[in-house]
Amino acid sequence: YNVGILGGWHKEIHKAKMTNLQPYTRYFYKVGNGSVWSQQFSFVSAPTGPLDTINVAVYADVGTTIPFGDEVTKQIAADHAIDPFNLLVLPGDMAYAGTGHEEEWEPIWDLFGTQAERVSAVMPYMMAVGNHEKYYNYTSFLARYQMPSADSGGYSNFWFSYDYANIHFVMMSTEHPFNPGSTQHT
Repeated sequence: YNVGILGGWHKEIHKAKMTNLQPYTRYFYKVGNGSVWSQQFSFVSAPTGPLDTINVAVYADVGTTIPFGDEVTKQIAADHAIDPFNLLVLPGDMAYAGTGHEEEWEPIWDLFGTQAERVSAVMPYMMAVGNHEKYYNYTSFLARYQMPSADSGGYSNFWFSYDYANIHFVMMSTEHPFNPGSTQHT
């Protein structure tokens, strides 16, 4: 995509949809383009039935160095190593790539992705849009993340719902109309 300060962003974004996963099973994977590969990561797939205990981490307004998002992400990773989370939820305001005007600096999204990798690569990681993702009609957010909107009757990455074990999560957008009668409300 070609938006943002300094001529936009022109690199690869890898996307994959994993299907037919066995419930509550550890999977190992790498991401790459055939010649360059990531390190090997693993995660545990979602269960299909209820769990007695579900360990969910929720954090928002993350940013990178402002407002200390990297430190918060390091702490979540450290906590996950001691008592693993089943799921991580980020309900908006992730990269803080905006400049305070109507511009956005795309390398900040890369920095956020690198910072978040220590947690997003090892557990299910669900996110919703916030006001800090609004730049260029949400182009960076939409290009980099895919949430299960189509599977749940939602719209794009903006609003959707999903089940994790015995919890039903509803993710909404405060950046779009949500009053009775709006598309999001129905």
